[in-house]
Amino acid sequence: LWKSVVGRTFVRFVGVTRSDEIVLYSSSLQYLVYYNTERNTVVRVDIQGMEAFMGFQIFTLQDHIEDVRLMKV
Repeated sequence: LWKSVVGRTFVRFVGVTRSDEIVLYSSSLQYLVYYNTERNTVVRVDIQGMEAFMGFQIFTLQDHIEDVRLMKV
């Protein structure tokens, strides 16, 4: 299962979420990998549009919540 999701790409450790998922990102910045330790499942989330940031330092945050509802001022 791991080889079919990640292949031979080098991944780096980001952290652990509140739901005990280990978060990894690919060295090519093309996707994130979430590994759930309780259910033994792997989820890959592809990222598009990162080509412009190659060579820059990228920070990843886990458990980030953003309220996108429109606010009345």
